[in-house]
Amino acid sequence: MIDWARMFKYSAIALVVLLFVILGGWYIYLKKETSTIERVDEGRGAGVEEPSPASTLGSTFSNIVSGFRNTETPVNTPTGMEIDQSGGFKSFIARLTGSRTNGISSFSGTVKNAFGELVSDILPERTPPERPKPPRLWHAHGTAIAGAAFVASTTNLRFMERATGHLFDVDVETGEVKRISNTLVPKAYGASFAPDGSVIAWTDVNGSPEVFSGTLATSSSTSSPSSLQTTDLGPGITAIVPNVSTKQFLSIVEDGNSFALMSSGWKGEDPVRVAATALRDWHIFWGERIVLSQAPATGIDGYAYEVSLNGIFTPLVRAVPGLTVLPHPRESALLISSDNGSLNLSVSTSSAMRVGLSVRTIADKCVWVPDKSLIAYCAVPESLSSSRFLDEWYAGALHTEDAWWKVDAKAGSAELLFSPHSDMGVSLDVTAPAIDDGGAYLSFINARDQSLWILRIQN
Repeated sequence: MIDWARMFKYSAIALVVLLFVILGGWYIYLKKETSTIERVDEGRGAGVEEPSPASTLGSTFSNIVSGFRNTETPVNTPTGMEIDQSGGFKSFIARLTGSRTNGISSFSGTVKNAFGELVSDILPERTPPERPKPPRLWHAHGTAIAGAAFVASTTNLRFMERATGHLFDVDVETGEVKRISNTLVPKAYGASFAPDGSVIAWTDVNGSPEVFSGTLATSSSTSSPSSLQTTDLGPGITAIVPNVSTKQFLSIVEDGNSFALMSSGWKGEDPVRVAATALRDWHIFWGERIVLSQAPATGIDGYAYEVSLNGIFTPLVRAVPGLTVLPHPRESALLISSDNGSLNLSVSTSSAMRVGLSVRTIADKCVWVPDKSLIAYCAVPESLSSSRFLDEWYAGALHTEDAWWKVDAKAGSAELLFSPHSDMGVSLDVTAPAIDDGGAYLSFINARDQSLWILRIQN
């Protein structure tokens, strides 16, 4: 008689065993496939950071070599075998034929170290190339700026962007441009700077002009922009200029029916009334002395005065049509230009002597070298087509194509320095020129688009 109960029991056991075998086989198959997929992904670079090229050889080469160099597997040298420590193929062969006692892993480490040294011998590790120097004339900032000046005793040129009011530093030797402020000051249409780089700016907020002084906040980080701490200097200011040596400024302030010449600290503190005048429109210069000149117009007689700290006006230039002047920041020399239908430029080194120069330009396109050499650099229009140059140029209705000339006030001479149009095919209308303390670099704004340019004086 068939024992069905026993047969069912053995059949169930066999079925369970078969299921375990099938599941075990499936597990092994899945593990094998997963391992294969991981190897394929690893070969494709999955999970590995994208390398950044660090040299002219490319990132792949650098990463392979660095992988070899970073493998620190000890190499056992058989007794009596000397390895050439100077590297090269001797070292390579010796390391490949070294001890086998550590098995495959030791051999793998030996190959890696050997290849690392071999590659170092054949192709030494290279450092990134230095930033090339900028060309002699270069476009430092393509969008409109409000103003620029060199920070004292540095090669940094600081400027304010017109649209945002952000401050930037340009290293004129390397060409590096870095934003240093993060405070938004929209519609900054004018800016001037103290020797340390602090700024005075004019803004137009909802059609209402405002004048403020600004200083960068102290930051523990030198790599990130700082906030610009500003102080409103109040209403009624018609002209303002910083001192060339100290952190002070002079301003013309509306005062009832007259205008006061005021000196103040950088935040408007300690105001001192220097003088009073019935005229509104003045150009102010404050170096070793205070000089005021009337706002110029073609064919209209203009006057320039030295103003003492006790308010006495001493005439420097009288009744010159279309007068513009540029006092030397530390000496008594004075550049004088006139516009009476044609431009003329002269230089005065004393109150009694004025020498005419061969170039025809205005003092607004000139800048003095800040030493005792009495050298100035002037942008000179290569051609003049208008008999009302000042009126049209100030209104933006006329633009020039300027070349740079070197003016020697002692010798009363001028010589061509650089012509952007002839030398580089660039037409530039120079305004707001500045020069560094060492007299090596000129900066200026192109009046055509208010962008910033820099010229290295020596070729």
